[in-house]
Amino acid sequence: MWAGVGAVRDKTSGNVWLQKLGLGLRGCYLAVIADSRCTKDYFNYVTRGDENCGCKAGYTGGVAVQSDHKTDHYSIFSTYTWAGSKGTAASANTAPTGSIWLGIFDLGLQGCYEAVLADSRCSKDYFNYVLRGDKNCGCKTDTNRLVVLFNEKVDFYKIVPGTFLWQIQVMTHPSNG
Repeated sequence: MWAGVGAVRDKTSGNVWLQKLGLGLRGCYLAVIADSRCTKDYFNYVTRGDENCGCKAGYTGGVAVQSDHKTDHYSIFSTYTWAGSKGTAASANTAPTGSIWLGIFDLGLQGCYEAVLADSRCSKDYFNYVLRGDKNCGCKTDTNRLVVLFNEKVDFYKIVPGTFLWQIQVMTHPSNG
């Protein structure tokens, strides 16, 4: 969904320009989703220029918008789905660890999901929530194959890659008519 004029970036990590010109809005979105350097919460498109495609590069410093009248930025909506209970999602190549606990308690499921997205140590493909215990939040540490380690107190969730709401009419900058 169109979010505004200017190039969105992380206040600390900045942004990444993919140098993929002329893909169109949908093509840019798909390129951002496929690029591991992108955080998949926003993307930039140089609508009134070279039609380059870019993204926010991190979750560490918060969101900032760089003034640029040629560029529009768009929101990407990510979601999660329940993947299983009585297990901790971990990475196959680093099991029996392969996951970390963030030591953040009582955020609720949505708050845990948001904390995982904000933590650079998390792979952002699965997260863990101690539903039947201290309400801690955790995540897989890399994107290698999933293994599930038994833990009767924990449910784990798959993070679904962002979706771009094509059903909503894309708003354009007022100067584009």
